[in-house]
Amino acid sequence: DPMFPPRARKCASSLYTCAKKVSTRLLVQFINSSMYEREQSVRKVRKYIRQSLPAVILTDILSSMVPVPSDKWRFPCAATLDRLHCKMHPECELVYGRLDRVIRVMFSEDISQVSINLKTVNIDLYKQVIASLTGVMTKLPSRPFPLLTSLVVCGGSVHSDDIITRIEELCEVLKDFAGNIENLHLPVASNLSLRSVSDIRRIRSLRADRTKAFNKRGLYHLCHPESHSRAGLQVLHLGVFKHTHFEKQDVAEFLKCMKNLLEFSLLDSDRALVRLDGSCTPGDKVLTYSVFKRAMRDTEESASIRGQIGPHLLATNLRAMSVVDRSLKPHYILESASLLHRLSIDWQQELSFPPFNRFKSTWFTDMMKGQSWVTLSKRLTRLDITFPAAYSINSYSLPLEDYTRLMQNLANLEELRLVGAGQGGPIPLMPTLQYCPKLRDLVLEKCPVHVPDNYEVVDQRFVSHSLKRFFYLGEMSSLLVHDFMMRGISHYMPALTELEIQPQTVLGYCGLRPDQVLELSSLMHLEKLSLPLSIRECIMNLPQIIFVLREFPSLRFLTLSWGMWCESYDISRGKISYMMAWLFNALGAENANIHLELSYKQHPREFCDFV
Repeated sequence: DPMFPPRARKCASSLYTCAKKVSTRLLVQFINSSMYEREQSVRKVRKYIRQSLPAVILTDILSSMVPVPSDKWRFPCAATLDRLHCKMHPECELVYGRLDRVIRVMFSEDISQVSINLKTVNIDLYKQVIASLTGVMTKLPSRPFPLLTSLVVCGGSVHSDDIITRIEELCEVLKDFAGNIENLHLPVASNLSLRSVSDIRRIRSLRADRTKAFNKRGLYHLCHPESHSRAGLQVLHLGVFKHTHFEKQDVAEFLKCMKNLLEFSLLDSDRALVRLDGSCTPGDKVLTYSVFKRAMRDTEESASIRGQIGPHLLATNLRAMSVVDRSLKPHYILESASLLHRLSIDWQQELSFPPFNRFKSTWFTDMMKGQSWVTLSKRLTRLDITFPAAYSINSYSLPLEDYTRLMQNLANLEELRLVGAGQGGPIPLMPTLQYCPKLRDLVLEKCPVHVPDNYEVVDQRFVSHSLKRFFYLGEMSSLLVHDFMMRGISHYMPALTELEIQPQTVLGYCGLRPDQVLELSSLMHLEKLSLPLSIRECIMNLPQIIFVLREFPSLRFLTLSWGMWCESYDISRGKISYMMAWLFNALGAENANIHLELSYKQHPREFCDFV
């Protein structure tokens, strides 16, 4: 009898899947061969695949050749914030050294979406990659790219600043040849690039990781009365720091002009931290919330100058806002962003002390006692809070009294992320589910939690049938203290489809035993799972892992890390590759439909050499 039941075994590949694999392999062979050096060969291959394959298949093949940053379950390394050369996946090897070739062969007017992370590309190829995009779109005979709706080139860094001229050329070409593009993500932007983007007919979302040769004139281009972006742009995120030619007042004028903007930020969370920087000007950022308040004040002052009677308030269409290193005044949002339902709060405790004195150290507790916060919190569907304890010890971390006050008005919340909460005392995990009956996504980082130890009777009031995704990250103490945490998750979160539990580090952590993992097999809809396993428990009995995995009815993606005790650290590092290879071969031999990966965050050395 087969080890895995029929529902958990791979089906015979469809003709489309087989044909796509063969076509991709042939294209990769051509890209890596000396034949690519001949321009005539490239033209023949491009012409042949465009004549033979429809647009949707071409886009699918390109996506399979270039890992998408959002697909962390197939490529845990793709969304990295570090520059790296991944040697585990052949797709990553191809992207690192041959991405410009991939674009020249595969990118055409039939492609609808392109997504690239420059952090996974060789620095020496940055200019060639952007030049290849521009070259394909401008080659003769020139043709429009009406199907291209999304172009994502993320991973901006100081190294990408050197390609700003190429980015400006690319934006000019997009304006002329890709007027239907709606989503654009650039590694770096300037005044000239934003001038071109403002003339793209259907632009809806724009993000730039960094800015160079940028000042208020760049914002003026986006909000110019004759630009397409003034009426069409709905989402704007710019990575910009304050300088002599760019101040808060400039952004406030821009915000007042952009009536249709739904999301706007200056990537505030990228600011420098006080404890690391050591200066009296932490981050040198123009902060979005400060801009919002300045725009409100300017609107009121201009109304009084014109002699208008009665209150004249700023009116925006914002649906989301980030409040970083500032004290939130909820009534401002209720007055001038009445449609807002997604809120992010992030602050450092040090800013409440001299020489900064930005706000009172008790501002968050005081704010939650006000009626305006009660009104605002009832409207929220997403809440993201990073507490000061995430940055420095002995800082505010949401004590239990404030936890109760915070949660009691979040009945409409669908997404919740807390970072650095409960470090003065663990927050209760299961009551969170009762406070938020509509919750779909729950992310807890660096948050000690308390879970019940008695499961003979499960209180149905705390069971969530709406929660689909739960991430418990960066916290080891609760995993060590609560031996039955997996049991609690299986009983109180029965509808989960995605579960990730990873400590801050696996060094010195024992990992989960197979019998603890088995507790999760009662989750009938669980498709994606990421866990730390115990080397001590598994190294001499790897077949037991296979017996545990076969009990999961719907599991399709599994990402593992390995807990390494200090006394077995040297042995563990050498055994990780062996154990992963054994599990991969064992799952393949049983034809199990489970995609196995190693956690990049916990074991980066197994993936690659840092560059």
